[in-house]
Parts: sequence; structure tokens; C-alpha cells
Amino acid sequence: MTTNSIAAQRSAPPYHALWQRAWRFNRTLTLAILLHVALVPLLLLGMAVDPKVIGGANGWIKPLKFALSGGIYGATILWMLTYVQGRRRWVQGIATVTGVALIVETALITMQVLRGTTSHFNAATAFDGIVFGIMGTFIMLLSLAGFLLAIFLLFQRLPDPVVAWG
Repeated sequence: MTTNSIAAQRSAPPYHALWQRAWRFNRTLTLAILLHVALVPLLLLGMAVDPKVIGGANGWIKPLKFALSGGIYGATILWMLTYVQGRRRWVQGIATVTGVALIVETALITMQVLRGTTSHFNAATAFDGIVFGIMGTFIMLLSLAGFLLAIFLLFQRLPDPVVAWG
């Protein structure tokens, strides 16, 4: 091993350690983040090999947007939850609900693309109506979890005023 490679290893961000900490903090939310990140290249491949058009656009655009935004949202919620002190059960509940809701939403949106139909506001068949109802339920739970996190953060003494105002 050369001196340069040793220096590069020492200066590289400890991503593995971050993922380990995230996994210890809440496995469900961390798994959701990892699944969303892993889904991005698969959806890009879907865009390249499947010219399916749904609602006037490439069908794979919507699940791609949800995979990107879901991964970012999940990581942001995970980070923000680390600021909540003294409410371990609530924090774990919020993290778990967020992780499950993100997985269910993105999975159902992707499933509907595979079926060649829209995911939102779709009641064309009984099955489509059920799927849309499930999505509505999980997005409501996701919103409630985010609202509870916001309430808890209002009453926390945060170390950085910039984070508090954000």
C-alpha cells in the first residue's frame, strides 16, 4: 500500500460508519433509504429499455422521482430525528412509520407502472381503487409522522440556531 492510498483512506468520509450508525438508529428507515437509492439505477434502466408512456410521459419518470425524493426525504427525517431527546419510543415510531410508508408508496407506484397504468387518482378498476386507497392511507401516515417530528423539534434545544430556524 502506498503512502498516497493510506492518506486517501484516512481523508475519505466514513460512509460505512454512517450507515452503521443509521442502521443502529432505525433499521426500517435506513432500509427504506437504501432501497430508494438502489432503485434509482433500475428505474433509469427501465426508462432506457421500456418506452412505456403513461399520462403523456415516460412511465418510469414518476417512480424515479419518488425514488429520488423518497431517499432524500428519508435521510433528512433520519437526521432530524437525531435531534429529538427524551422521546425514544416516539422517535422510533416516527422512523418506522416513515420507512414503511416510503417503501409502500414507491413500491405501489412502481407496480402500477409495470401494469401500464397510472397510480394516483386511479379508480378505473376495483384493484386500482384499492391501490390508490392504500397509497392515500400511507401518505396520511407519512404526513402525520412528519407533523409529530415537527412538534417534537419545536420543543428541543437545538445546538445550532441555523438548524433551529430551518
